[in-house]
Amino acid sequence: AYASTVLGDKPLAYFHLDETSGTTLADSSGHGHDATSSTLLLGQSGAFPGSGTAARFDGNAFAVIPDSVSDAGTAFDFLGHAPFSLEAWVKIDFEPDNSKGQEFTFFSKEQNLGSGNYLGIDFLDRPLVILQREDDPTDDTQAMTTMAGIPDTTAWHYLIATYDGSTIDIYVDNVLAGTKTGSTTMVPVTSVPFLIGAEDMSVGSGLVGSMDEAAIYTTALTLTQRSAHFAAAK
Repeated sequence: AYASTVLGDKPLAYFHLDETSGTTLADSSGHGHDATSSTLLLGQSGAFPGSGTAARFDGNAFAVIPDSVSDAGTAFDFLGHAPFSLEAWVKIDFEPDNSKGQEFTFFSKEQNLGSGNYLGIDFLDRPLVILQREDDPTDDTQAMTTMAGIPDTTAWHYLIATYDGSTIDIYVDNVLAGTKTGSTTMVPVTSVPFLIGAEDMSVGSGLVGSMDEAAIYTTALTLTQRSAHFAAAK
């Protein structure tokens, strides 16, 4: 029920993360955006009954989605003011301490390799969750910070961020955690891969925890759509 509900909203890429071996993470959207990873711990307990298995990230592991298949290499750039949604079920192993340089990134895309992510959703320190959407990865004025973070380290939580062309929203367990209007910078073209579970491709930059049912959309999911997804997981 969950998978069919998600697919009904036409994701750009959708990863069940049900693999138990190998290096390919299948994209179930039908668009062919398979991800690769040789470092994830696969076959972990899923987020909810019927979700299959999940993938665990140890801080060094991440998955890579090449930003080119049949779409001129711009599918995951969300150019200009293009809308998007980033969605996943997540379970963190501990709360990151930003004073120690700890930061859990769930999705990310850098402008250039090593430049810092200009598009991504992070969790650093309780209770901050940040959605970045900016044309300069050194300028956080276009980032959205919410003071409602991931509540605990013991349970799975539904995390979704949306951008509709001007307004950024972040939801935790289908409750609005924060909103910011006025994110109007023009996002540039970049050929850097889209990452799941890390800010960049360096060792030690990633999530410590688990993820399941990760999806990326070229639309800002509505309240009705988000609620349907959340309810389908029950």
